[in-house]
Amino acid sequence: MPSDNSEFFGSVFIPPSFRRYNYPLATKLANKFPSVAISERKFDNEMPLYIVYGEAPNAVMMWLLNGDNWKEATTDIIKAHALTQNDDLAGSNVDQLGIFAPFMDLRQDQRTRKPHPEKLNETMIVKGQAGFSQPIARLMKHVAEIDYLIGLDIHSLKAVNHFLNEGIEVVNLTAAFLIADEVKNRGLIKDDMETIVCGVDMGNLSIVKALSEYLDLPIAIIHKKRESIRRGTESKTSHELVFGDVSGKRIIIIDDMISSGGTFIKTINLLLEHGAKEIIICATHPVLASNAYYGNIQKILGNEKVKLVMTTNSIPLMRPNDCDKDQPYIQENRNEKKLEILNIDNFIIQTLQILLTSKTLDQAKNNLEKNTIQLEDPYKIYEKITGKKIEKSRDTAIYRGKGKIDPLPNRQ
Repeated sequence: MPSDNSEFFGSVFIPPSFRRYNYPLATKLANKFPSVAISERKFDNEMPLYIVYGEAPNAVMMWLLNGDNWKEATTDIIKAHALTQNDDLAGSNVDQLGIFAPFMDLRQDQRTRKPHPEKLNETMIVKGQAGFSQPIARLMKHVAEIDYLIGLDIHSLKAVNHFLNEGIEVVNLTAAFLIADEVKNRGLIKDDMETIVCGVDMGNLSIVKALSEYLDLPIAIIHKKRESIRRGTESKTSHELVFGDVSGKRIIIIDDMISSGGTFIKTINLLLEHGAKEIIICATHPVLASNAYYGNIQKILGNEKVKLVMTTNSIPLMRPNDCDKDQPYIQENRNEKKLEILNIDNFIIQTLQILLTSKTLDQAKNNLEKNTIQLEDPYKIYEKITGKKIEKSRDTAIYRGKGKIDPLPNRQ
């Protein structure tokens, strides 16, 4: 139970998938907030029976979706229906159910596109693939009856629209401001040279724009292009600085996640080629995917122009299913230089406190506004900032695998 005198209008629901992924945080939340729980029993024929303990007019389900727990996390969405879907005289245990997700891997939110091997600025839709966020949104709405979703640095506007289209309200919090405050507190933003905020690609312009406004700093923009090779069977990427002068300047690179680290290496190299003098790297989610991440981050840490590489503990390094991640570091002049991890547990606790002590979602949104950013079409952001347009690639063909390409019947 909470140690303060706040009046709670709701309870927290901590499903098994979240407890397994972040047991220390789950324990803190369970000790601080009133809670509801679901116990799973079974009939003699093994069919599950869900029993709900506790009731609340408003409940917030903690949820984390990553590549190594997606089955368990998806199952917990199905189980959550026990909170909301009882239409007999006893009624449901929860009238309004929301989700607070410190991290959601929603990159598979649409079919893959490949650049057309023969036509500039045209793309091929890869046949035989399906998105992931749309069925998750439908599961949330029509099975668990989720009313709203609170995410932390959601990286996909398309995925957000999937939730909105199903009638789920979405609030996108950011940890970028917390990281920026930590960078300032460490004295890394000095007056000895101009500082600029930059992203790794056009796709993260929403967070770049938000951070530049928060710090009152100018922007540089990088555009990542994909070029088709070997008749569409493969593609290669190139990066181009399309806006901003970085020569002689300190660059804060911001992104929603650090995965293999390969994109950050390419971004650093491009900025140094254009004369950047110092680089600070900030990324909210430590996905740390593939076996390459450790060596790539070590390579980044070893670059003398890189003064800091920081992420948060939105995803713990200690993970279920034997998927633990090591924290990269190097020895530099007898000092340890490492991937810094900012603890944001208190931020998550404070956010949940606001959600559970607010009488309405609108009241909660008002109280969360200072750490909320809106995801926007990056091409529109680019046009607002630069006054110029970068045309989106058009889907003009279907890629069926093994180099087979067919025209798209209804050209967009």
